[in-house]
Amino acid sequence: GADLQARKGALLDQIKVLDGLVDGPDLSPDDWIRRYSLEASLMDIYKSEELFWQRRGGQNWLLKGDANTAYFQAIANG
Repeated sequence: GADLQARKGALLDQIKVLDGLVDGPDLSPDDWIRRYSLEASLMDIYKSEELFWQRRGGQNWLLKGDANTAYFQAIANG
């Protein structure tokens, strides 16, 4: 929900700051480790969001049906 969106925004902001430092002096190894860790956390959030929308889409399909169900049944049944 909103907490996940806030966390995603914070991670993106932190990554943006570290990416801005790349243009200047080289990042330290610790900074690179931190950046990759932030990126991994962001990927986890993206996976969670994708799973949420897959489940929600499946639930909507089960509850509401496919808009073309009658059409496909008519074709399948002759």
